[in-house]
Amino acid sequence: MLYDKAGYIDVNFLRSFNCRYNIIVGARGTGKTYTSMLSALENQIYSLYMRRKKEQIKLVLSPVLTPFKKFPEYQLKPKTISEGFGYVESEKTNSIAFLCSAFLSMADLRGISVEDIQEMIFDEFIQEEHERRAKKEYEILRNAYETINRNRELEGREKLKCFLYGNSNTINSDILKGFNVIDDILNMQEKNIEVKKIETADILLVSLHNSPIAIKKKNIDKLNSDLYSKTAYDNIFIDSNPKRIKYQMLKEYILV
Repeated sequence: MLYDKAGYIDVNFLRSFNCRYNIIVGARGTGKTYTSMLSALENQIYSLYMRRKKEQIKLVLSPVLTPFKKFPEYQLKPKTISEGFGYVESEKTNSIAFLCSAFLSMADLRGISVEDIQEMIFDEFIQEEHERRAKKEYEILRNAYETINRNRELEGREKLKCFLYGNSNTINSDILKGFNVIDDILNMQEKNIEVKKIETADILLVSLHNSPIAIKKKNIDKLNSDLYSKTAYDNIFIDSNPKRIKYQMLKEYILV
C-alpha cells in the first residue's frame, strides 16, 4: 500500500518497484522527509541526504534545528565536514547513518570514496516558484548518481536507488524536464493516478493526490480554497492552473 496506517507514505512499498529513480511529488507537511529518514534508519540503509542549498544543509547539521532529532532512539549526532557537507553518526549503532550534502555541491564529490552509499535522498528537489533554478540541475543529478553508483551492477551488486521528494511548487523543474516526465505527472494529476512505473526508463513516479494527512490538514485550514491550498493540500502545480493565464497587452512589454 502507498500509505501506512498513520497516513504517511510507505517507502518500503516504493522500494518494492526496484526502480533506479523514484520521483515523489506531494502536498506540504505530509511526512515525506520524516518517512524517508525513518525508513533508512529502520532498514540500516546508508544514505546520502541532499537539500538544494548550502544554507539548508548547514541548518540540517545544526544540533538545535536538525530534523534528525526526531529520532532520539538512534542517538544521532550531526557533524560538519565543510560548508554544505557533513554526516550524521548513530551512537546507537556506532556507524554513519547519513552523508549530507548540498545538491549544488555534488560536483565536489568526485574523486572520493562514496561507493558504499546505498540510497540517495534529494529532499525538496523542486525549487520554489520564486526561486532561481541552477544551471543544468538534471546533469548535476545524473553526474552525482554516476559518481556514487559507478560499476556496482557490472560487479553483481545492487544498483543505487535515488529518491527525489518535492512539493508541487512549479512544474518548471529542470530535473522533471530532464527525465521527460512532466506530461506524465500532469496526466496522473488529471486522472487521479498516484503511482506509475516507467519500465523503459527505470523510473517510478508518485503523485500524492489522496494523502490522508493532507486531507486532514485541508479540513482544518479555513483558507483551503485559495491557490496556495492547491499546492499545499491538493498537490496541484500552481503554474499549470488555467486561472493563472490572463490577458496582457503586448505593447506594454519591450523585446530584449
